[in-house]
Amino acid sequence: MPTILDHHEQLIESLTRDVRFLSVSQIAHQWYSGEEGIAHEMIRKLEEAQLVVRESHLLHPELEIKGPEFTWSPGDPEPDLGPVAYRLRKRWCLQKQMMDLIFPTKGACEHFGGVRVRPRASEFSHDLHLAGVYLFLHNHVIPGSDLHWVSGDMLRSDGSTGDYGGHVPDAVLVNAQGQLHSIVEGGGSYARTKLAAIHREYRERAYQIW
Repeated sequence: MPTILDHHEQLIESLTRDVRFLSVSQIAHQWYSGEEGIAHEMIRKLEEAQLVVRESHLLHPELEIKGPEFTWSPGDPEPDLGPVAYRLRKRWCLQKQMMDLIFPTKGACEHFGGVRVRPRASEFSHDLHLAGVYLFLHNHVIPGSDLHWVSGDMLRSDGSTGDYGGHVPDAVLVNAQGQLHSIVEGGGSYARTKLAAIHREYRERAYQIW
């Protein structure tokens, strides 16, 4: 495995285990102080090492993330999901744009024990948003705690799909003992009926919609 992993192991681990892809902008802000020129150069080296591939796709611009749009814990009062649906839908209003996305290679996934799942065409904008949620939690919530992120794809790979009411979450936060802290869902342009279905599945557990 190329020595470049010594310097970019966290990036490759994120791509192989935590998210399906990252945008160049996300990579630049997370690992290269916002310098997209430096990020492009580092990505080029990772491409040469056959650890990542770059693709251009048309998708909704990244959403600004400040925190979850909705949180639930067992015992909370029954939620009014209409306003939540309105807040979610009004975010997805911008024109789609071409964006460079960075995916892990099969070899990188095999080395890090990750999974390589190709998003459906309808999932790209959602998965970009979910990657932003991952980075937000990685920077603002997980440090100083015993929590870590487990993606829905890793749950499927590990055979843990039956633990969440029959619906596989986008991701979960678990503690050092592997106990569930919270389910994490990236909020698409969801109608109230969709949110009600999610609530029925998860109401016995803590969950967040971002």
